Amino acid sequence: MNQNRNPGGASALSSDLPQDISALKAQIETLTAEKKAAEAKVIHLRACEDPAKGVFHNQEIFQAQQDKLRLDTEIVIRRNKIRRIELGME
Repeated sequence: MNQNRNPGGASALSSDLPQDISALKAQIETLTAEKKAAEAKVIHLRACEDPAKGVFHNQEIFQAQQDKLRLDTEIVIRRNKIRRIELGME
């Protein structure tokens, strides 16, 4: 009754895993660098503000913070995917 769901067998699946995991880890590194850049941009924009002169960067700061949050989420998604692969759930 229980049919084999993986016609290629476990060896075909395990041969693809290191490539998938290494690709995900590379993406995490790239996303982490982008996140650090977004954080640095927020710090820079806040330092450049001058309320006395009416210089504000509200929209740019908000956008950089949104980017940072998006990148955080993308990193978590990839880490979770690595865990699922390692546990054999994918």
